[in-house]
Amino acid sequence: MVFLLVYHTEELLYHWQWYRIPKYFFLSREGSLVSGPLIRGLLVTCRITLVSFVLAFVIGPVTALLTVPVSLSIQRLEVHIGKNMY
Repeated sequence: MVFLLVYHTEELLYHWQWYRIPKYFFLSREGSLVSGPLIRGLLVTCRITLVSFVLAFVIGPVTALLTVPVSLSIQRLEVHIGKNMY
């Protein structure tokens, strides 16, 4: 499989310009290393994912509790109170 990939890549007669890739990960500005657009995009994606997890853990249980009929909860409460009275 690797042989086929290498063979057909050489057939393209294209010179891959790998030296251009690192600037999309990190940039050097004023003597310091700064994150490039791919790293910044990755951080934004991680923030969006974290906010989504928090919202899911808050909205999910609230939605589940709202689907339980109120009468069922009252019946359970009445049974619990009834056991304690007698």
